[in-house]
Amino acid sequence: MECIKGDDCYRALDRDQYIIFYFTASWCGPCQQIYPQIIELLKKIDSGKIIFYKIDIDEDDNDELCEQCEVKSV
Repeated sequence: MECIKGDDCYRALDRDQYIIFYFTASWCGPCQQIYPQIIELLKKIDSGKIIFYKIDIDEDDNDELCEQCEVKSV
């Protein structure tokens, strides 16, 4: 799973695949608990059809993206 930030997410949208943005934070207990399950899901699906991107909500570069996606909490 690639970590992206800022405007990189818009370049990801140019791909001809389904995209899942995984919004997370290093201090978020539930985020850390679900992370292994996300990795297992990645292993099970066809990577040519769905791409996962990890987005840290604490990165200053991601403030605009979180606002546009209406991420209020994790």
